[in-house]
Amino acid sequence: MEISRKNPGFLSLELMRTNPAPAS
Repeated sequence: MEISRKNPGFLSLELMRTNPAPAS
């Protein structure tokens, strides 16, 4: 995931899309 490197926030969005549960 090169996008996650440039945009860390993008990874969070992907995680939220795959996992509705809070990552916190």
